[in-house]
Amino acid sequence: MGDDLYCNQPLCKLITEQGFHYILVCKPKSHTYLYDWVEGLEKIDGVTRVVKRRRKGKKRWIETYRFVNNVPLRGSDDALEVNWCELTITGNP
Repeated sequence: MGDDLYCNQPLCKLITEQGFHYILVCKPKSHTYLYDWVEGLEKIDGVTRVVKRRRKGKKRWIETYRFVNNVPLRGSDDALEVNWCELTITGNP
């Protein structure tokens, strides 16, 4: 696991070559190509969305998960294809 600083092609490739898996943050401002892909896929219903309503006592909230597989990490011919996911929590958790 790592933050946005670790989410780059050379490091992701190295992690994969070593046989590991990873979860890294990728912010829209630093990964514009990836987020352009996600936005384009969203327009054609290519992004899966799962909504879960949660409750604990009087507190209620909604978890919205969005994900898509095999999107390019960057805008080059040799770009790694990664799986992207997002969790948005709204309400009063």
